[in-house]
Amino acid sequence: MNKLLAVLVICITSFINVQSLKAQDGPPKAMPGLQINRSELLKIFKEVNIDSLFFESKDVNGSTCYYNSDQTYTKVVIIGEETNLRLAKITYKFSTDTAVNRKSINKMAAFAYIFGKNAGMEWFATRFGEIRIGVPYTSLKSFDFNRQMKFEYLIDKKSVSLTVIPW
Repeated sequence: MNKLLAVLVICITSFINVQSLKAQDGPPKAMPGLQINRSELLKIFKEVNIDSLFFESKDVNGSTCYYNSDQTYTKVVIIGEETNLRLAKITYKFSTDTAVNRKSINKMAAFAYIFGKNAGMEWFATRFGEIRIGVPYTSLKSFDFNRQMKFEYLIDKKSVSLTVIPW
């Protein structure tokens, strides 16, 4: 009896979902790339205190590149067109100043949140906690919205980076 009730609930829910899609003129439109416009991303960076002064550089493999670098050893790179971002990356080089380290780690956590919401920020915090001095570390995670995040700890560069690409 319980199985029959569960099947009935699933069928009704599916019918309601199909009807709501018809009312919307089909499924929601997917955006290419990272599913966010560059101007919107730069605005969010400013709101969460990831430095907002970005510079445009020469094309990278036919795509526009924006980058910034700040006094806290944090660098952000965005590659792609306004409506089709192909890569977003934040890199932090460790400092001897604890306050600088804390500020940069907070920026990286905000970056992870922008692209992966709570799951992204939690994933970043867990990966960061798994770093062992002198041992290189890499981890990949796919998130909703067609995004994959890569966490890297590079001992030779004494840096941590988060790279987001479409998957």
